[in-house]
Amino acid sequence: MKSIKTYIALFIALSKFKISFFVAISGLVGYLLVGNGIKINIVLIFLGILFLSSGSAALNSYQEIKTDRLMQRTKKRPLAANTLEPAVAISFIVFMFIFGLSLLYVFSNLLAVLMGIATIIMYNFIYTPLKPKTPLSIIPGSLSGAMPPLIAWISAGGNLLDKNIYLFGLFIFIWQIPHFSYVLLLHGEDYKQAGLKTIQNYFDKNQLNRFTFWGVVFLTLSVLLMQFYGMPQNILFNIIIIISGIFIIFRAKRLFQNFIEKKLIRNGFIELNLYVLLIVTLLSIDKNL
Repeated sequence: MKSIKTYIALFIALSKFKISFFVAISGLVGYLLVGNGIKINIVLIFLGILFLSSGSAALNSYQEIKTDRLMQRTKKRPLAANTLEPAVAISFIVFMFIFGLSLLYVFSNLLAVLMGIATIIMYNFIYTPLKPKTPLSIIPGSLSGAMPPLIAWISAGGNLLDKNIYLFGLFIFIWQIPHFSYVLLLHGEDYKQAGLKTIQNYFDKNQLNRFTFWGVVFLTLSVLLMQFYGMPQNILFNIIIIISGIFIIFRAKRLFQNFIEKKLIRNGFIELNLYVLLIVTLLSIDKNL
């Protein structure tokens, strides 16, 4: 009989908590971008998105048990390693979905709930089944990742037709492409061994390096597009964003080297995510100064 502490650790691993937490943070930014101030429901909307993301990630683990067992980086996940019973995992998934959707319904509105359901469908029933079939699965995968800010935006009273949330959503969408290609540069053999179709099935190592670099460039261009439309408005923040964009592109140029160590690729991956964290932090502060 497992202890409660053991189950908590297993549920945290099953829900890919670090990823789910960042997804909820991106939703939080969508809420703050509305600029209507911080209301008491912000915590409950954050939790609603966190629970939905955790349930979706857990369902993904359930859907990919066989695949996870073939990959070094995923074979120790609870379901793949047989440390958690599938029936218990399903109960956890159902609870996360019901609780997450209930929070959105009570403290937001029906539209937020419908968008939450659409996100689950896009991630678990379009993206996940497409992964073994086509590298284009990254498109619905990235779209589902860009949905939480829109859910929170609506929950904060934002206008569904406001261009700002779609500019931010575009930024989140584009970020996921170089983010994933960095993962491929680090763990590409794992994906091949598991039989998943990715761009590395069509690109050689140098082409994948260049693809990653241009993904970083387009990410910085999406930030410039936000700046063009007044996001953020603070002059100092704009200067910081421009300097950091130049820095991240300069650092990504290492990908053009004939030989690049895994350590430098890993550093590039970390720098990319820190750049995104910087942008979302400045945007959130700017709207609520």
